[in-house]
Amino acid sequence: MSALRGFLLSQICVALFALILWRGAGLPLYMIGYLLLGGYRVARSMATALVQDLVDVAQMGLAYGITETVMMSSVFLVSPLVGYLYDVNPESIYPIAIIIIGVVLLISMRFLPRILSSAQRR
Repeated sequence: MSALRGFLLSQICVALFALILWRGAGLPLYMIGYLLLGGYRVARSMATALVQDLVDVAQMGLAYGITETVMMSSVFLVSPLVGYLYDVNPESIYPIAIIIIGVVLLISMRFLPRILSSAQRR
């Protein structure tokens, strides 16, 4: 499987996790949901694999550092918003997460193939 397909599939898995936690009922379904949460770690690995094709070997460390910083800054910056949403309505975090993942998925599908094709021409 290509890194791009793995990246997109991992985003779908995390969205399914949020959907299952939001609407699921019963321990077996929650177990499947938490299994799908592993897509978060896969997404991070696939993003790193995608970056590898875009930079020269000499700049790989800097590119990985920037990639990790961007990915972790989203976690850091969203935490206060999620805390506020949880105070207002605890269930609201799941549909909002699904919407945000959907937007990121659409952006990924729109721009990543173009980036990859330009990296292959290098």
